Amino acid sequence: MPTISAGGKFVNKYLIHGYNYHPKGLSEYDILKYILRTDYKDYKGGLSVKVVFASTPDQEQKIMELIEKFYSNVFPLYFTDDDIREFEQQKILHTSTRHFEYFGTLKEAYQVIVGLQTLMAILESPQQEDKYEAIFVKNVQILKEFGLSFPFDYSHFCGERLPRNDLFSVYAKAANEILV
Repeated sequence: MPTISAGGKFVNKYLIHGYNYHPKGLSEYDILKYILRTDYKDYKGGLSVKVVFASTPDQEQKIMELIEKFYSNVFPLYFTDDDIREFEQQKILHTSTRHFEYFGTLKEAYQVIVGLQTLMAILESPQQEDKYEAIFVKNVQILKEFGLSFPFDYSHFCGERLPRNDLFSVYAKAANEILV
Protein backbone atom coordinates (compact mmCIF):
# COMPACT_ATOMS: atom_id res chain seq x y z
CA MET A 1 0.00 0.00 0.00
CA PRO A 2 1.55 3.35 -1.03
CA THR A 3 1.94 5.59 2.00
CA ILE A 4 3.15 9.06 2.85
CA SER A 5 4.80 9.94 6.13
CA ALA A 6 3.30 12.98 7.82
CA GLY A 7 4.75 13.83 11.20
CA GLY A 8 5.99 10.30 11.82
CA LYS A 9 2.64 8.69 10.99
CA PHE A 10 2.08 6.82 7.78
CA VAL A 11 -1.04 7.67 5.85
CA ASN A 12 -2.55 5.88 2.88
CA LYS A 13 -1.93 8.23 -0.04
CA TYR A 14 -5.28 7.35 -1.60
CA LEU A 15 -7.06 8.66 1.48
CA ILE A 16 -5.21 11.94 1.16
CA HIS A 17 -5.82 12.27 -2.56
CA GLY A 18 -9.58 11.86 -2.09
CA TYR A 19 -9.68 14.62 0.54
CA ASN A 20 -10.59 12.06 3.20
CA TYR A 21 -8.93 12.19 6.58
CA HIS A 22 -7.09 9.28 8.10
CA PRO A 23 -9.32 7.53 10.67
CA LYS A 24 -6.72 7.90 13.43
CA GLY A 25 -6.31 11.59 12.68
CA LEU A 26 -3.01 13.43 12.38
CA SER A 27 -1.34 15.59 14.96
CA GLU A 28 0.32 17.71 12.26
CA TYR A 29 -2.88 19.14 10.81
CA ASP A 30 -0.98 21.77 8.88
CA ILE A 31 1.06 19.16 7.02
CA LEU A 32 -2.08 17.30 6.03
CA LYS A 33 -3.73 20.56 4.99
CA TYR A 34 -0.71 21.40 2.84
CA ILE A 35 -0.72 17.99 1.21
CA LEU A 36 -4.44 18.29 0.50
CA ARG A 37 -4.01 21.73 -1.05
CA THR A 38 -1.19 20.70 -3.38
CA ASP A 39 -1.69 19.23 -6.79
CA TYR A 40 -0.86 15.68 -5.72
CA LYS A 41 -0.18 13.23 -8.50
CA ASP A 42 1.70 9.96 -8.51
CA TYR A 43 4.45 9.85 -11.11
CA LYS A 44 7.22 7.34 -11.65
CA GLY A 45 9.72 7.86 -8.94
CA GLY A 46 8.06 10.67 -7.02
CA LEU A 47 5.48 13.33 -6.50
CA SER A 48 4.50 16.43 -8.38
CA VAL A 49 3.92 19.36 -6.05
CA LYS A 50 2.23 22.55 -7.17
CA VAL A 51 4.04 25.65 -5.97
CA VAL A 52 1.93 28.71 -5.25
CA PHE A 53 3.15 32.16 -4.36
CA ALA A 54 1.53 33.92 -1.42
CA SER A 55 0.18 37.41 -1.79
CA THR A 56 2.53 40.07 -0.52
CA PRO A 57 1.80 42.90 1.90
CA ASP A 58 2.18 45.26 -1.08
CA GLN A 59 -0.75 43.62 -2.83
CA GLU A 60 -2.83 43.74 0.32
CA GLN A 61 -1.95 47.43 0.63
CA LYS A 62 -2.91 47.98 -3.02
CA ILE A 63 -6.32 46.40 -2.38
CA MET A 64 -6.83 48.73 0.59
CA GLU A 65 -5.83 51.75 -1.53
CA LEU A 66 -8.25 50.78 -4.29
CA ILE A 67 -11.10 50.43 -1.81
CA GLU A 68 -10.21 53.83 -0.38
CA LYS A 69 -10.28 55.29 -3.92
CA PHE A 70 -13.68 53.71 -4.45
CA TYR A 71 -15.00 55.65 -1.46
CA SER A 72 -13.26 58.91 -2.40
CA ASN A 73 -13.49 58.93 -6.22
CA VAL A 74 -16.31 56.67 -7.38
CA PHE A 75 -19.06 56.63 -4.78
CA PRO A 76 -19.24 60.47 -4.49
CA LEU A 77 -20.06 60.60 -8.22
CA TYR A 78 -23.27 58.64 -7.68
CA PHE A 79 -24.24 58.80 -4.02
CA THR A 80 -24.67 61.36 -1.25
CA ASP A 81 -22.53 61.47 1.88
CA ASP A 82 -25.34 59.88 3.89
CA ASP A 83 -25.49 56.99 1.43
CA ILE A 84 -21.73 56.50 1.56
CA ARG A 85 -21.77 56.60 5.37
CA GLU A 86 -24.44 53.87 5.23
CA PHE A 87 -22.19 51.84 2.90
CA GLU A 88 -19.43 52.03 5.50
CA GLN A 89 -21.80 50.81 8.20
CA GLN A 90 -22.92 47.94 5.95
CA LYS A 91 -19.23 47.13 5.39
CA ILE A 92 -19.41 47.37 1.62
CA LEU A 93 -15.96 46.57 0.20
CA HIS A 94 -14.79 46.09 3.78
CA THR A 95 -11.70 43.94 4.25
CA SER A 96 -10.39 42.14 7.28
CA THR A 97 -7.65 39.61 7.91
CA ARG A 98 -10.19 36.91 7.02
CA HIS A 99 -10.53 38.40 3.54
CA PHE A 100 -6.78 38.41 3.02
CA GLU A 101 -6.81 34.71 3.82
CA TYR A 102 -9.36 34.21 1.01
CA PHE A 103 -7.07 35.85 -1.50
CA GLY A 104 -3.90 34.52 0.04
CA THR A 105 -2.17 33.55 -3.19
CA LEU A 106 -0.61 35.92 -5.66
CA LYS A 107 -3.11 34.98 -8.37
CA GLU A 108 -6.13 35.55 -6.15
CA ALA A 109 -4.83 38.91 -4.90
CA TYR A 110 -4.32 40.03 -8.49
CA GLN A 111 -7.86 38.91 -9.38
CA VAL A 112 -9.23 41.17 -6.63
CA ILE A 113 -6.98 44.07 -7.67
CA VAL A 114 -7.95 43.77 -11.33
CA GLY A 115 -11.64 43.40 -10.40
CA LEU A 116 -11.55 46.62 -8.38
CA GLN A 117 -9.60 48.49 -11.07
CA THR A 118 -11.98 47.35 -13.79
CA LEU A 119 -15.05 48.42 -11.83
CA MET A 120 -13.45 51.80 -11.16
CA ALA A 121 -12.60 52.30 -14.83
CA ILE A 122 -16.16 51.48 -15.88
CA LEU A 123 -17.79 53.66 -13.23
CA GLU A 124 -15.47 56.63 -13.73
CA SER A 125 -16.04 56.71 -17.48
CA PRO A 126 -18.16 59.65 -18.69
CA GLN A 127 -21.10 57.52 -19.85
CA GLN A 128 -22.24 54.09 -18.80
CA GLU A 129 -22.76 51.97 -21.89
CA ASP A 130 -24.64 48.69 -22.05
CA LYS A 131 -21.63 46.91 -23.53
CA TYR A 132 -19.85 47.23 -20.16
CA GLU A 133 -22.62 45.57 -18.16
CA ALA A 134 -21.32 42.01 -18.66
CA ILE A 135 -17.81 43.07 -17.62
CA PHE A 136 -19.27 44.84 -14.59
CA VAL A 137 -21.24 41.76 -13.52
CA LYS A 138 -18.24 39.46 -13.99
CA ASN A 139 -16.00 41.64 -11.82
CA VAL A 140 -18.63 42.03 -9.11
CA GLN A 141 -18.87 38.23 -9.05
CA ILE A 142 -15.09 37.96 -8.62
CA LEU A 143 -15.24 40.29 -5.61
CA LYS A 144 -18.10 38.28 -4.10
CA GLU A 145 -16.17 35.03 -4.55
CA PHE A 146 -13.48 36.46 -2.29
CA GLY A 147 -15.93 37.68 0.33
CA LEU A 148 -16.05 41.38 -0.56
CA SER A 149 -19.53 42.86 -0.37
CA PHE A 150 -20.55 44.89 -3.41
CA PRO A 151 -24.37 44.73 -3.53
CA PHE A 152 -24.86 47.02 -6.51
CA ASP A 153 -26.26 46.31 -9.93
CA TYR A 154 -25.10 48.05 -13.06
CA SER A 155 -28.40 49.96 -13.04
CA HIS A 156 -27.37 51.75 -9.80
CA PHE A 157 -24.73 53.59 -11.79
CA CYS A 158 -26.64 54.24 -15.02
CA GLY A 159 -28.65 57.18 -13.74
CA GLU A 160 -27.61 60.79 -13.48
CA ARG A 161 -24.32 61.50 -11.80
CA LEU A 162 -24.10 64.21 -9.19
CA PRO A 163 -22.94 67.41 -10.93
CA ARG A 164 -19.18 67.88 -10.51
CA ASN A 165 -19.47 71.53 -9.44
CA ASP A 166 -21.93 70.59 -6.68
CA LEU A 167 -19.73 67.76 -5.49
CA PHE A 168 -18.77 68.82 -1.99
CA SER A 169 -18.41 65.55 -0.23
CA VAL A 170 -16.65 64.57 2.95
CA TYR A 171 -15.50 61.50 1.06
CA ALA A 172 -14.32 63.20 -2.15
CA LYS A 173 -10.65 63.99 -2.47
CA ALA A 174 -9.90 67.69 -2.07
CA ALA A 175 -9.04 69.60 -5.24
CA ASN A 176 -6.35 71.60 -3.41
CA GLU A 177 -4.37 70.86 -0.30
CA ILE A 178 -2.56 73.52 1.69
CA LEU A 179 0.47 72.46 3.64
CA VAL A 180 0.99 74.36 6.88
